[in-house]
Amino acid sequence: MQFHVRTVFDVDSGDDLHALPSSLPLFPHTSITVTPPATHPSDLKAQS
Repeated sequence: MQFHVRTVFDVDSGDDLHALPSSLPLFPHTSITVTPPATHPSDLKAQS
């Protein structure tokens, strides 16, 4: 059985991004792929 979940995280660094899923109880039994999205035109942090 397979499950697919797509989640968007707004983090400041790659280390922060890794800390989120690696803290989940089932992390050792999962396969995770990270795909960086394009910057959204309304992203205020990216515009500054």
